[in-house]
Amino acid sequence: MFCPECRKEYREEFYTCRDCGVSLVSELEPEPAPECLEFEEILTILSVSDIPMIKSLLDSESINYYFQGEPPYSEDIITRLMVRKDQADEAREILDGLKIPEPLISGGSSSDDEERP
Repeated sequence: MFCPECRKEYREEFYTCRDCGVSLVSELEPEPAPECLEFEEILTILSVSDIPMIKSLLDSESINYYFQGEPPYSEDIITRLMVRKDQADEAREILDGLKIPEPLISGGSSSDDEERP
């Protein structure tokens, strides 16, 4: 026997969930599949000191986000701000006025990567 609310399992001699107070069922309905959300990168951050301000601004507007590569300490490493795709334009507008330095990453090869004679 199972509770349809909290999904706890009970022995056959029980008919009501002790916690929820609802009648037990012999079989549970399948749980709905979790919603799969898509995120996109909207900003690359070089300084961890920028992260708290960004979090505060996005939290105040209920924007769903996470930081990919967020360092656990005060190390400055490249961190990517990932925002839910359907909220990306709104997040860009919110963060538009911030003065965050652009990462110094080039798309082409650098002289250090080239073979030397």
